[in-house]
Amino acid sequence: TMTTIVPYTLERAAEVTQAYNTLIRPVPHCYPVDTATFHAAVAAACTGGSSYDLVHDERAFVALRGTDVLGFAHTAVGYRRPDEPRETGILRFLWYRAGERAAGHDILGHVERVLRAQGMTDVVAFPQIHRYPFLYLSSAYLSDRLGHVAALLGKNGYQRTAGEVYLNWRDLPVLEPVPAQVEAEITLEWKPGAGRLPGLAVHAHRGEKEIGVCMCVSCAEYNAAGEDQDWAFTKWLGVEEEEQGKGLGKYLLQRALRELRLAGYRHATISTALHNYRAALFYSNLGYRVVDWTYEYGRRLV
Repeated sequence: TMTTIVPYTLERAAEVTQAYNTLIRPVPHCYPVDTATFHAAVAAACTGGSSYDLVHDERAFVALRGTDVLGFAHTAVGYRRPDEPRETGILRFLWYRAGERAAGHDILGHVERVLRAQGMTDVVAFPQIHRYPFLYLSSAYLSDRLGHVAALLGKNGYQRTAGEVYLNWRDLPVLEPVPAQVEAEITLEWKPGAGRLPGLAVHAHRGEKEIGVCMCVSCAEYNAAGEDQDWAFTKWLGVEEEEQGKGLGKYLLQRALRELRLAGYRHATISTALHNYRAALFYSNLGYRVVDWTYEYGRRLV
């Protein structure tokens, strides 16, 4: 039986959600969602509308064999990032059932034809700011755990255009932070959020100027299932350029991890950009271990 590509509709939401939940099982920090949550992320595509300011003309498609759902794609026209000078085709999400390579080719080819008809000359797949709100942690692209999807993109001329590596630290010890060679006032700011445990920002000030900060939140912030309650995610670690190389970043992170562990968190996770080897070297030698690589992909359509 041939694969057919049809527009996604609310009537197919339950089947597509079930297939999505099966797909993301191997991806760290990703959890099943209910039908209403999934459809809310895709609903604008049913009308060709826009779910937020940076995109418009959203479309979603389902690959079927008979009534069996074999694949799904969600496209839009918009900006890869807010500072981009021109619009591009955006592939917000794409999956197909492992083993159903033909269905994957069919739905990818279909969305490329749609984007060409919309006047797009380029397409970017899985850009981080267009990720579904319940998919992975912030800054993620397409997880390497979904290797069959990445391989399909590569076979069809897509190349990696950005990346983010994720590192986990299971069973955090109660750390003793290494003092920095910087004079600074350190303050702790606890912030209640979606998780059972609060988030934490550790600030370093000299006088009225903030010279460094480490910001952490519960991983439960990023999934509708409320999982990962005992995982903390460091979403930002920054030190003013003139204060770098003096151990302040290390102190802020170690202090944050210590306080989080004492507050009840058991594990920690962090991420950094693909080519930020300095940060990856720092994290992996501190105690974190790489668990996943995520990538953005792109190609010319003409």
